[in-house]
Amino acid sequence: MAILIGFCCLVSLPFVQPKTQLSYSPQQLGQPTEDEKDKITGFFQPQVDAAGNTYVWTAPRATLRFPFESSRPLVLKVELRSATTAGGPNKPVVVLVNGLHVGEFQPDPTNPDFQQFSLKFVPIAVKTDLPSDPLPLSVELISPTFAPSNGDIRQLGTMVKSLTLDREEAWSAIGKRMWLFWSLPLLGLMALGLFWLGRRFRFGGPLAWANYGASLLCLVGLGFMVAAIALLSSIGVIDRLTFPLFLISSLYLGLLFGLAAFTLAWTSPVTQRVYAQLVNAWQTYQGRPKASHSPLVTPTYLRLTFATFCSYKKIISTPEKLFLVLGLFFGILFGIFTPPYQVPDEISHMTRAYKITDGLIISKTIITDMPTSLYLNVCSISSLPGRPNLKVSVPCLLAMFGAPLKEKETLPTSMVALSYPPVSYLPAASAIAVGRAFGASPILLTYLGRFANLFFSTLLIYFAIKITPIFKWVFLLFALSPMMLHETVSLSADSFTNSSALLFLSLILSYALDERKKFTFKSLLLLILLAIAIGLSKQTYVTLLFLYFLIPVKKIGGLVKYWLSGVLVLLSGFGSVALWSFLSSGIALTALEALPSSPSPSQQIRFILSDPIGFLQRFPYSFIPMLTNYLDAAIGFRLGWLDTAINGFLIFSIEVYLIFLALTDHKAEIKIGLLHKLKLIAIFGLTVLGIVTSAYVAWMGVGSKALTTLQGRYFLPALPLLLLLFYNRKVRLNLSLVKQGLFLIIFTLLVLGATLYSISTRYFGDLSYIPLDVSSGTLTNEVLPNKGITQSFICRVDTLRDIALMSGPEEGRGSNAEFDLILQYDQTELFHYKMALSELRNNKLLTVALPKPLEKCNGRTLYLRIESQSTTKGTNLRFWSYSKYYEGKLLVHNQDQVNRNLGLVLNSVTYDMVKA
Repeated sequence: MAILIGFCCLVSLPFVQPKTQLSYSPQQLGQPTEDEKDKITGFFQPQVDAAGNTYVWTAPRATLRFPFESSRPLVLKVELRSATTAGGPNKPVVVLVNGLHVGEFQPDPTNPDFQQFSLKFVPIAVKTDLPSDPLPLSVELISPTFAPSNGDIRQLGTMVKSLTLDREEAWSAIGKRMWLFWSLPLLGLMALGLFWLGRRFRFGGPLAWANYGASLLCLVGLGFMVAAIALLSSIGVIDRLTFPLFLISSLYLGLLFGLAAFTLAWTSPVTQRVYAQLVNAWQTYQGRPKASHSPLVTPTYLRLTFATFCSYKKIISTPEKLFLVLGLFFGILFGIFTPPYQVPDEISHMTRAYKITDGLIISKTIITDMPTSLYLNVCSISSLPGRPNLKVSVPCLLAMFGAPLKEKETLPTSMVALSYPPVSYLPAASAIAVGRAFGASPILLTYLGRFANLFFSTLLIYFAIKITPIFKWVFLLFALSPMMLHETVSLSADSFTNSSALLFLSLILSYALDERKKFTFKSLLLLILLAIAIGLSKQTYVTLLFLYFLIPVKKIGGLVKYWLSGVLVLLSGFGSVALWSFLSSGIALTALEALPSSPSPSQQIRFILSDPIGFLQRFPYSFIPMLTNYLDAAIGFRLGWLDTAINGFLIFSIEVYLIFLALTDHKAEIKIGLLHKLKLIAIFGLTVLGIVTSAYVAWMGVGSKALTTLQGRYFLPALPLLLLLFYNRKVRLNLSLVKQGLFLIIFTLLVLGATLYSISTRYFGDLSYIPLDVSSGTLTNEVLPNKGITQSFICRVDTLRDIALMSGPEEGRGSNAEFDLILQYDQTELFHYKMALSELRNNKLLTVALPKPLEKCNGRTLYLRIESQSTTKGTNLRFWSYSKYYEGKLLVHNQDQVNRNLGLVLNSVTYDMVKA
């Protein structure tokens, strides 16, 4: 049956090839059908000219939207005629993809015929904000308009005769490699032939080794499907029918050939003899008698056993041991493949962990001094978030390991994560302290902190899976989901929080559902300890402590003892939150006030308390419709700073597998009744309310009707509660533990392998940022009216041609501050540029050419002066390095880290600019 299903998958593939040429005639553009009206807008009715050409005029903005996307180039082909032939302006037609400029078309105004143009672009580089947008690709033609003189009231743009979106190059990655699929039947037949020979001559001779040849051929087939999945992931969802069918077929065929590869080899008598010898050797080493017969009693199925600390079979069939292997393996790969500080807020968490090693546990201010050398490495890759076209090269990343940590050269920086209690940073801080003691480089300290969090959290999850009486396979797959791994191997406090919450849930389930598990005084102490850990990691999740009430009263030993223990657990968690709030004396609120996007958390809190019903009414309109998006994001739809898109079908397959395991993973003697499930729903809802409220207070405007800025990763500690609702004793899966483990291994290898491929292609490439060990200067001051602030630097390029002004994603929002940027040499003014801060926003790079290139600048000391007509506090200037990509440019980086309400903050100025 399995082979028949695989054959059907192969046969169906030729019939679902995507249409590579999406062509639109003037009739389709000007008269779209009812189904296409939301996809085609901005085109007027078709017209026919004197030469018989049918065409359409565009409005100022003509848009085509498509229900697919791609990580590979697409080609837009259009036939245009200049508007000057009809009395319009001679201006280019600008092409926007998802709102970003990708190119222009300039028809020849002297040519009365329609002219052909083409433009290549990569859609994935200009992703839309909503990950589940049903029409994720938008192509717009922006044209200067004019009013015809014949009484026509339309505002006309340009004339379009035809428009085609060519997907051939994108699909060619698979289209030219269909042999990966067509070779599978041949590999399967050859493997079956060798298997027959091995069975026929199993008692001796060279043909007894034919099983290994059959296994090798099946491994080749598995490798072909892994390659196909990687290619499909690199293409993206180019077609809503083609992509999932190819991906499902590849996953299934890969699983089929992988299972066959392991099965066929172990039917060989040679393998059975080697197996028996290894087991006997291990038993002799342990002082036990030799086995009287080979444990490999059923050669049809997989029996993998190594003579090590335990059998390979036990590793596969034991979820917690399997997690140790897979979690550490993929966790290390995730940590290596993700460049430093590409996990959300990781640099803030690094600052917090670093200052803990200095003994700074509690501070009355969020401004602290950090080594400049640490931030030189940060700045070299700080522009990666939100810019998928920018990459880091491996040699540049390796070069950072040679940069020393100069602890005495510091710069003031904000430490927003100071509001977090120190407990969740202890693993990372311990590793950083050891690294500092041995003189580790800044980037090495980052990786030491990451892997310390990985090992500690992996250990907590190991015990969580071991302790829980149910859902061992569910917790295993959940812990191996992309976002969970992404957070586990990071400097974020979420690493400790997620694993502690899962361990607490497992303990509660063991006491609540396992009749053999006794609740003792040690059990109470352990729950109290975990309650304190959760309360001192991320206070938002302290509502999970109400899971205590899943434990039945009879397990504790009386109603009085039950409530006394519950109060102690709750007081431990909530009390630790209150104690930290008292000790930090409002630092949490001060830190929130300093965030660029946080208007006024204190006023927001007063608003919620004054109108709690009105606040709760915002849920049905903004949060609930986005719930599926948040769940996808919690599994790992977007990694990094939410700019590393993972294939949507991979995430969907993980969700389906999780629900499948939740429906089938049960024990006959354990029941979760309706009352327990109602409690789980209540605690889940209470936790979600806390998460949403904290995000609302921190990020949203006072009284805002929307509940945006949430991220799926916030819901990870609460997600297992949702999975527990699927627990039942009716759906059964008659599959051995070994087979379950084997299927999960192959599934994990395929899915996480494809995820790692997406991460590597996102971050690593030719465009690189080269860190250099340069002298740096810092200065923090107020820019007063008519009184500027000056910073000197040594120029490292011979000819300085441009000044490039950059901003982070949140800076300049709603600010009308104006300032003067002046470049001086000695007392001579070389360049003067006046601009408003509002021009710098959303990661744009504004390049201003110097009136005259400055020659022979290399080695000169130049001065950058900032003047403002209004008071601008918190101006911070410093040097840093950049790459050949901006050679010949003076880079001014605006990053508001000191005070969100104070217009101009220049947090990085200039650097050595050299060739790679």
